[in-house]
Amino acid sequence: MASCGVRDGELLISNGLVWTFENGAHQLVQHGAVFVVGDTISEIGDSDALVARHPACRNIDAKGKLIMPGFICAHGHFYGMYARGMALKDEAPSTFLEVLQRLWWRLDKALDAESTYLSAMVFYIAAIKAGTTCIMDHHASPNCIENSLDFIANAALRSGVRSSLCYEVTDRNGDEGAAKGIAENARFITRCLTNPHPLLAASFGIHASFTVSDKTLASCVEALKSTHASTVGFHVHVAEGQHDEDQCVATHGKRVVHRLRDAGILGANTIVGHGVFLDEDEMDILKATSTTLVTNPESNMNNAVGIPNILKMMGKGILVGLGTDGMTYDMLQEYKTNYLIHKFNTRDPRVAGQETFQLLMENNSKIASKFFSKPVGVLKPGAFADIILVDYHPPTPMTMGNMPWHMQFGMSSSDVDTTIVGGKVLMMNKTLTDAALEPETLTRSNAAAPAVWRAF
Repeated sequence: MASCGVRDGELLISNGLVWTFENGAHQLVQHGAVFVVGDTISEIGDSDALVARHPACRNIDAKGKLIMPGFICAHGHFYGMYARGMALKDEAPSTFLEVLQRLWWRLDKALDAESTYLSAMVFYIAAIKAGTTCIMDHHASPNCIENSLDFIANAALRSGVRSSLCYEVTDRNGDEGAAKGIAENARFITRCLTNPHPLLAASFGIHASFTVSDKTLASCVEALKSTHASTVGFHVHVAEGQHDEDQCVATHGKRVVHRLRDAGILGANTIVGHGVFLDEDEMDILKATSTTLVTNPESNMNNAVGIPNILKMMGKGILVGLGTDGMTYDMLQEYKTNYLIHKFNTRDPRVAGQETFQLLMENNSKIASKFFSKPVGVLKPGAFADIILVDYHPPTPMTMGNMPWHMQFGMSSSDVDTTIVGGKVLMMNKTLTDAALEPETLTRSNAAAPAVWRAF
């Protein structure tokens, strides 16, 4: 890194291969540079020209590395961190509903303010290391609902990772629990409207159709309306397991997407997660309502529920993004999994190359950009400066035409050298700039885990 003067609030990332997106197309700028003012990209162009034009600024020499947009996770659950290494108290679950009952619905009840904060921070650190600069989280902590999204927001601001947060409303914990979940969503949405921060955004979380009554759904819709947040939608699991569809038909006489449409949940600012068991009519409703679906292939494989037909959904024009469901925040790992599972599932080696690239590098940007005041997940003037430097030196020519396969078979998260969010350098030379953050977090997390496990 060179410094010349140094002018506050300006950053130049020079001497790299810049992956930009202009006029609807990805482009690679050889010997390029990105000039950042504050939290926003100001210029992209020839490195020598930008260095000459902006001599009085901090200058990070990329030394030929790939300068590209940070990755986005479009659906996750931080609190799942505490399941790592934890023993179950019952026989191993044999169905997805049993997975929920014997693992997740017990674990979320064990969370308090400290463990909620730490579960987020552990994964924020992992995200920074993997080049993930924006996360859409879906939180649950039934015995610690009030202000729980603030605990996660505190971790987001300390770590520097851009985040959209929500709390999952459910009737599993009675009327009082549902009411508190509704209030927490409304409170945090109002906070983001009245006291905005560029790193924070909100949606209105709902667990899933099969754990919420018509009354609760209606209350969620009314609560969101009461915030006057015209650009905020819902974030809800849909047809992740067959039980969701079966219960909906048995109880309400309709399939899940029909029920959510009729309740006023769907729309252009709503994210539905998974969609493994959607039928064609439901897909058509998602398209007609401009609702986004986020697929989470590793989680679906881990829970043995199957894989959604995202190829058909994308063919219908549904905006489909890529998430992890909290399995990881290494989006290149999830990318590689998605690429392979759809080949395996369809027995067609031709599919999922360009589609997986579109999920991660185009659609996730479109999804996240709905939540924030400037474009996210793209390098172009006017976008938030969420940038990573990847130390990948290909053994064969690399172009935008073959980039999906360099990402699949060449790059890995271990190649991420530098992570920048909103113009702030969070990691450089594979070292977190906040040197105390990781050891402090791991010490506290290990101290908190035994109590969480006992409460589980």
